[in-house]
This record gives sequence, C-alpha cells and structure tokens, in this order.
Amino acid sequence: MDLQLRDRVALITGGASGIGRACAAALAEEGARIALLDRDPAGEEVAALLRDRGHDALFVRADVTAEADVRTAVAAVLDRFGRLDTVLGCAGISGPAGTPAAEVSVADWDQVMAVNVRGNFLLAKHTVPALRSSPVATIVLIASDAALVAFEGMSAYNTSKGAVLMLTRSLSVDHPEAVSYTH
Repeated sequence: MDLQLRDRVALITGGASGIGRACAAALAEEGARIALLDRDPAGEEVAALLRDRGHDALFVRADVTAEADVRTAVAAVLDRFGRLDTVLGCAGISGPAGTPAAEVSVADWDQVMAVNVRGNFLLAKHTVPALRSSPVATIVLIASDAALVAFEGMSAYNTSKGAVLMLTRSLSVDHPEAVSYTH
C-alpha cells in the first residue's frame, strides 16, 4: 500500500510501546522518517530496530507532561529532520482501572489528566508552528471509544479521552491550516 508518506517526517509520542510503537513501524514501512518521543528509554531500542530495517529513526527521551521536555524534543526533531509533517499523540495511560470515581485518588486523577490531556496539549502547542510550513500537515491525537461511552471504574480515563476529543476539535478550529478533525 502506498500512503504517500515517503520522506515525510512523523513525530510519535509513546513510541516505545503499544499503539505508538505500532504506528511508528507502520509509518516507517510507508517511507516516513520517524521521531519517537517517550519517557521510557526503551524507545531507543525501537528506533534502533527501525534503523536496522533501513528506516530513518530518531529517539528523544521526553516526558509529555513536562513543557520543557516537549519543547526541547520538538526542537531536536526539527534540528535533525529540518521540518515536521505528521504528529501522532499516542502517549497515554489508563490510570486506576476498575476503581469507582469516588475512590480515585487525586494523585491518580491528576496523573491521567497530565499524560492524556496535558501531554497532547503540549504536543500540539509546540508542533503546530512547525506544521504550518508543511503542505501536508497532520495531527492525530489518539482518543478511544471511552471518549464517547463511559466504562465502569474508568472515570479518569473516560474523562481524559473525552477531553482529547474536544482538544482535537478545538485545534481544528484554532489552526485549520495544520489540523483537520474527523472521527
């Protein structure tokens, strides 16, 4: 399949595992140059595996909840590749699964919101300026069916994914040159 991604630069958060790792591999197979951002140093192993397969891949260790980390990581990607075309916000956590809302600790709630919502906000904040220069600018923020349907014992996750959905909609209104919204 040719998705016309050859030589496009894609930045992917949460690229050390799960959905982020799978997206990185798929985009690399389509010819995209890959920048993986993750707080887990295992992201370097993923980038090395992609390079071993002949793909152009960079790993930048960053915590998506820390603005300085995100700003520095985006600068490193731009320094290495010179531009940015695609951004995938895949970093996410489920938090206290199976815990009724009234029993969720504030610390657990805040951590889920920080990673799933603040992380995607910071990602957009620091990548939209670079995306404006791309004729094929794309931001994809991974939500979930939990954005639309509440699952028992998942109040923090459900709420965070609903916020990701609305953040994406808001970005498409504020920055139509860099973000389009579909669901």
